[in-house]
Amino acid sequence: MKINKVLMASAVVLATSVNLSSVAMAAEAGSVTTKGDVTFVEDTDPTTPVDPTDPDIPVDPTDPDKPNPTEGPLSIDYASNLHFGEQKISAKTQTYFAAMDKIKDPADANNTLDKPNWVQVTDKRGTNVGWKLQVQQGAQFATGAAEELKGAEIKLMNGATKSTSDNQAGVPTASQEITLVPGDSTTAGAAQDVMTAQADQGMGTWTNGFGDDTTGSKSISLTVPGASAKVKDGKYTTDLTWVLTDTPA
Repeated sequence: MKINKVLMASAVVLATSVNLSSVAMAAEAGSVTTKGDVTFVEDTDPTTPVDPTDPDIPVDPTDPDKPNPTEGPLSIDYASNLHFGEQKISAKTQTYFAAMDKIKDPADANNTLDKPNWVQVTDKRGTNVGWKLQVQQGAQFATGAAEELKGAEIKLMNGATKSTSDNQAGVPTASQEITLVPGDSTTAGAAQDVMTAQADQGMGTWTNGFGDDTTGSKSISLTVPGASAKVKDGKYTTDLTWVLTDTPA
């Protein structure tokens, strides 16, 4: 038994010597350092409209008069036209609501879906300085014969900002109620804030929907005084200009 203990002790000493010898043989012979790099450039590709209630879904609005998107890494991708429809002439003050916008059903191109009217902004500049979106009304609603709808007033309500589910940027602030002031034949009305992104906010794509799928049908109003003269079969129009500036100031 004593002989076995001696043999085992000798084996441990031998194994330890072999391991130490292996470590010594694996000593570092030298090293080099390499680098990794990446460069980011502005993305000037246009951004398609997205669903204002679920911006992960690209959509195709069906309005034939939809505006063209602006160019550049800071862009207005879409803004709804406001259609208040055909209304009966009244001597009383009346409030009408803009129809919901319509998009092609992503699941069935032959079908359309109602969506709240919306405006969409994308910031791909990489400066993180923020931006501001405003809207201003041109001249008052008028017919081609320059018959003005005196005192008519547009209100945009229930502004709600949304972005794609993977966007980690700070959220812009949306104005909850905007009353437009029309200009005249030479000067547009006062610009009203729609969305404001402070520094480190608003990167990526953001929608501002006026209401949602439920409240959108009552979120943009046109109030017309009863005393305002209305021409039979006259189609009254006005222009809204959406202005995007490259800082929130």
